[in-house]
Amino acid sequence: MRRSRSWAGWGATPAAFVLLVLFGGALVETLSTSLDDGSGAWRKVLESDELVESLALTWRVALTSTVLAAALGLLVALLVRRVSATLGGRVTRALLQVPLTMPHMVVAIAALMLLSQSGLVSRLLGGAPLPPLVNDGFGVGIVFTSVWKEAPFIAVLVLLSLRGETLKLEEVAQNLGASSWRVLREVTLPAALPALRTGSSARPAVRDDD
Repeated sequence: MRRSRSWAGWGATPAAFVLLVLFGGALVETLSTSLDDGSGAWRKVLESDELVESLALTWRVALTSTVLAAALGLLVALLVRRVSATLGGRVTRALLQVPLTMPHMVVAIAALMLLSQSGLVSRLLGGAPLPPLVNDGFGVGIVFTSVWKEAPFIAVLVLLSLRGETLKLEEVAQNLGASSWRVLREVTLPAALPALRTGSSARPAVRDDD
């Protein structure tokens, strides 16, 4: 048992070694090239206004898409639970699996085809001009694409976390006279929080290179 514990933290070592062999030389070459003129290139990048704007856009898009995906995923999961025994509930569960199998690049291209000024949405509206949703200053298109991809993933995680013991606790609370709102607030949401945290900080198991 002691030996197995000592090796537990080395599981990623083979993959890390392969990545180091494949990309280590390129990283070293990139760093050495960037330092050919001393630290001038780095100083120029760090002092540029574009860097600050890029960082602000990155954080804005990341926080907005994470909050929206988590909220939408939780809402969808709670709604699906209510109709889980119906045909609509089963169909919705199946539809939630579809974005998980789609590479991020495919989702991005689909969003571009939908949201661009000459995209499908604009055509369905009779060629009416849309507000800029692609290449806009706030990153609306990026947020939409991220939410579209990640919200179903979070919904599936929440649905998995609300089975078994959580169902029993909800039934016990209801039998003891707790209102639906109190069961949601004190049983359901606390049980869903770990899945929300995991889904908000992780990506689906199906990666772009799968």
